[in-house]
Amino acid sequence: MPAPNPRVEAMVVVIGVKGGYKPLSSHIFNILNITNPWKEQWYSSQSGVSVKWQRDELEESGRRMLAPMTESFPKKSSYELAVTDFSDGLRVYPMWMFLAWQEIVARYRRSVLGPFWITLNMAIMIFTMGPIYSSLFGQDLKTYYVFLSTSVVIWGLISALVNESCAAFIGAEGFVKQMKLPFSLFIFKMVWKNIIIFFHNFLVVLIIFFFFPPDIGIHVLLVPFTLLLVCLNAIWFGTILAVVSARFRDIPQIVNSFMGVAFFITPVMWQPSLLVGREWVMNANPLFHFMEIVRGPLIYNTMNYNSLQIVCISTLVGYALMFYVFQRHRARIAYWL
Repeated sequence: MPAPNPRVEAMVVVIGVKGGYKPLSSHIFNILNITNPWKEQWYSSQSGVSVKWQRDELEESGRRMLAPMTESFPKKSSYELAVTDFSDGLRVYPMWMFLAWQEIVARYRRSVLGPFWITLNMAIMIFTMGPIYSSLFGQDLKTYYVFLSTSVVIWGLISALVNESCAAFIGAEGFVKQMKLPFSLFIFKMVWKNIIIFFHNFLVVLIIFFFFPPDIGIHVLLVPFTLLLVCLNAIWFGTILAVVSARFRDIPQIVNSFMGVAFFITPVMWQPSLLVGREWVMNANPLFHFMEIVRGPLIYNTMNYNSLQIVCISTLVGYALMFYVFQRHRARIAYWL
């Protein structure tokens, strides 16, 4: 009788405990084309007690043999896998930065202006809407141009982050199904792409500031920090929207419709000072607070600390909610696409 392979025998014993010894173990040994050295112990015993004792002994020996194998590959919890996904995504930052830029370039390939068409479209919209809405709201044209350009550019960033979050995983279906990449990579790519577009559009704001300089003070130094807060919040709500949209394909349409309505109830075209006595409408709108922490230091030389506090709290609560949703559904995302 050939010497048994202890590792193979141990795996067969453990599998056999769950699946039934006689048919399953015999089938595995036949597939492996080896002789079962314990066959007569299992099937030729005359005593049922002896058979049970022998099976218990084999089961225990199998567990002892497999213990080093299981210890060398510890199983991570779903929360640890979610955290690892985001840490891996941050480490491959050259990849998602490159993919974001290539996506912008591909959209305007073979055009004369290239990505600067984004800036031109924004400039045309601002310069045509300024005289009309300034007269409707009874505002000074110079002051209104400063307000409108800043508001529209910031709103463009926020609305793009919200709308494109829904398609972050759906649009990356080819990557997800063909190679092993962290899911967070596609969220970071989406955020970075919109940051690039934001700075393209910000050239229009700089032109307006050159001709109609606003009251810029020391508070303008807070703008990089507030932009970072917006991007940090875009990561958590982008991840949640991407996961939910991968499961329910109606979510992107619902979000798109909601953002269309939110444009009119958020002070983008109209100044907050016009809403006298109904400030609660603005305070109940979370998008207003994200706009205000960036717009206030730029054109009002002040910071709305109430909005800043709300945004900071939403950042902490949002990341807790994001990790809860992501760790529960991360393993199913590839099957939903």
